[in-house]
Parts: sequence; structure tokens; C-alpha cells
Amino acid sequence: MAPLIISVEATIASGKSTLLSLVEKVLGKNVYIVQEPVAEWQAIEGNADHNLLGLFYDNMSRWSYSFQSYVFLTRVRAVENAIKKLEAEGRLDDTVILVERSYYSDKETFARLGLESGNFSATEWAMYESWWNWLVTKTPEFSGHIYMSASIETVMHRLGVRHRGEETGITRDYQASLIEKHEQWVSHQEAKGVPMLVVDAEVDFLSQPAELEAIVGQLSEFFTELRAKSAGWQERMQRTPELSVRAPLECSPELAQPQKTRSDKPQVKRSDSTLAAHRFESESLAQLKIGSGREFCEASTCVGSTDSD
Repeated sequence: MAPLIISVEATIASGKSTLLSLVEKVLGKNVYIVQEPVAEWQAIEGNADHNLLGLFYDNMSRWSYSFQSYVFLTRVRAVENAIKKLEAEGRLDDTVILVERSYYSDKETFARLGLESGNFSATEWAMYESWWNWLVTKTPEFSGHIYMSASIETVMHRLGVRHRGEETGITRDYQASLIEKHEQWVSHQEAKGVPMLVVDAEVDFLSQPAELEAIVGQLSEFFTELRAKSAGWQERMQRTPELSVRAPLECSPELAQPQKTRSDKPQVKRSDSTLAAHRFESESLAQLKIGSGREFCEASTCVGSTDSD
């Protein structure tokens, strides 16, 4: 069975790293988290003198092409390393690989915004598209995507709280453009039939156990549905070996803020797999005592510092 690889997409400072850390604590070895390789962007090959992330934010017109090229490389390498590790441990078929952003979304969000803002020259974009379109066909395929939907007010608040040095120049307009690009990408993927789950990132899932539990339930059901689809494809391919068919895949303290109440939280479509997902979630939640907000803050003291581009 092909590995179940799912990305978590969102703009800067949306809480991706924090949520992934908490989900890992709840679901344990049912998931394997691949955080963004920010440390590699801040120190290429461990050399802090080569802080590509800092160079990018200091001079986007000079470093956008270089940065996006290296981001693609490090993202692919991180996913491939996760697959190798789980395969060596005999866990690949039973573990959901959750990846903080994908090389699919990068092209149509951060990179395309760089092109439209003039930070990619026409020649640089032509080179980028040429090698991207060729290399992406050789990378691990994603089974689906999760999009964390958050307002500009929320992400700017969280950005201000975490105080990462390289991000001091990020403007409200840049964040608004990134949100727009992400939402366009999500809509395009949904139109193509790519599995997509939208979760409400406005809620305070860091200090509100009920909000975290609700999101974990949505994720668990999504995992179950994707596993069922994957198993169906595998079975059909085994029955018709003469056909080579591939599924249509494209392929933190800052959260401690006044709780917001929303009446339009995304609703997850119920399916026949809901009961199985509920069991998956319940067994995992039993391993974690959902308690005070302090427990969650202590569980994620290092989280939020890896949310980058």
C-alpha cells in the first residue's frame, strides 16, 4: 500500500507547527510529523553564515529564486527521509505522514506571489517552472491536503507574538496576498477533485481542549476516508494489472489570545467511515488527559518557532 502523505497548508503564523505538535501528542505513533526544515534555511549545511531565510526577507528581489529552489529541495528531502525512516521501522503502511506545507502549494502561493510582485525575473520563472515541472513528477505523491483557514487579523497577531527576527519585515499586505493565493490554490485543488479538508484556525486550540478535540476528530475522519480510497485503488489495480492507473493527485505562544466564537466553522461531511474514525480518535485521545491550557502550552513550548514561509 502506498504511504498516506498529507500536507498541512496555511499562510505564515497560522499555527501549523503548534497544531501538528499537539496532534502528534494526541495520536502518537499513528502519525509522523514532518516539520518545515526552517533550520536548514537558516543555516545551509549547518553554517549559520548562510542564512538563506534571512537573505530572502532582507532582499526578496535578489533571493526569491534561490530561496524557492532550496525550499523545494529541502521539502522533498524531508518527505523522502520520513518515508525511509518509517519503512526501516516497519511502520510505513500504518502511519499517516503529516507534512508542514508541500512542494505542490509552494509554487502557486509563495513562488507565484514572488513572480507577480516582481521578485522573480521572467527568466528566473522560466527556469523555475522548467525544473519544477520535471522534478515534481519524481517526488513522493501526496494523498490529500489540510488547509488551516485564518483571518489576516489572527495571523498578524500571532506573527507579532512570536517575534522571529527574519520576519520583522512581513507586512499586512503581504500576508493578505498569501491568504488570497492559498485560498485560490485550495479552490483549484477542490475543483480537480483533490482530497482537501478545511479546518477553522481562528479558534484557540492551544488552550481550549474542546477545540483541539474537534480538530483531531476532523483529521481522524479525513485519514480514514483517504485510507479507504487508497485501499480501493490498490484493489482495483491488483484486479487489472495491465492498467497503470494513478489516483488524480496534485501533486506557540502566539495562539494564546482571546477566544473567538464563530458560527461558520467548517463542517465535515459525514460518511460511512465516521464510526471508524471516531474509534481511531477515541483510542488516541484516551492516551492524553485533556486538561488545562497550561498542559498544552507546556506541550508546545518549542512550537510556533518553525512556522515560516
